[in-house]
Amino acid sequence: MSGLTGKVITTRPGVIEVLRNYKSVSGGSYRPGDVLWVYTYEGEGSSLVWHNGKMYAEDVPFLYERHGAWNLCAENDTCWGKTKVLPKSVWWVKVKSAKGVIGWSNKPHHFGNIDACG
Repeated sequence: MSGLTGKVITTRPGVIEVLRNYKSVSGGSYRPGDVLWVYTYEGEGSSLVWHNGKMYAEDVPFLYERHGAWNLCAENDTCWGKTKVLPKSVWWVKVKSAKGVIGWSNKPHHFGNIDACG
């Protein structure tokens, strides 16, 4: 089986509380106390966040603080927010068997050629 395409479904958005003024290259502008809803991880430390009715792709290096990310951004003085709730999501992949059967699975790591399906 090989992957054809994929879709990430957020089952519970994450929550970030803004700690200091931050203006991003994607157009987001946040103040201390603002709450951002975190949806899909896009790779390289970037996630889609919702704030005041708009989605932004934001660099949130502190999101997974339990994995050492908070220490790194605190050391570099780049932590502009704090994770309150981690997002939960499911990655569904559309797969095709050698016999041509097509279907969907929420077990993406059971199949080959899935890197381009996110």
